[in-house]
Amino acid sequence: MALPKSLNNYTYAMLASYTYATINGTVYYSVEPIITGSTAGKISNKATKTTSYVTWKADVDVTQWEARATLVGQSSGVGVGLLVGSGSAVAANTVTQFDVINTELTLGDGSYKIAVYINVNGTWYGG
Repeated sequence: MALPKSLNNYTYAMLASYTYATINGTVYYSVEPIITGSTAGKISNKATKTTSYVTWKADVDVTQWEARATLVGQSSGVGVGLLVGSGSAVAANTVTQFDVINTELTLGDGSYKIAVYINVNGTWYGG
């Protein structure tokens, strides 16, 4: 699939949130997934800049997870925006990686928020 000519550059913010939660009687101080790094904060349709590899982890066992991209300022949440990564069970404190490819960012030029959402015992956290 060729990129429309208007899709030249993308940027995204790596966001980390902190909340308290009690799950099965244990208090966790950072239930929210934390994006721990990426290989590029800006991607484009230039051959060497088309992909960023993003890593994240959570301090709880995760049943399933998804990563979503939305334009900054737009609504975001579980199931909202462009799906750029997903997976099943991940053990606590495991660094997990997914890639964001420029052709996945189909909402037009601009800055994108990349958010990771995790499901723990049927409840979604993140964003």
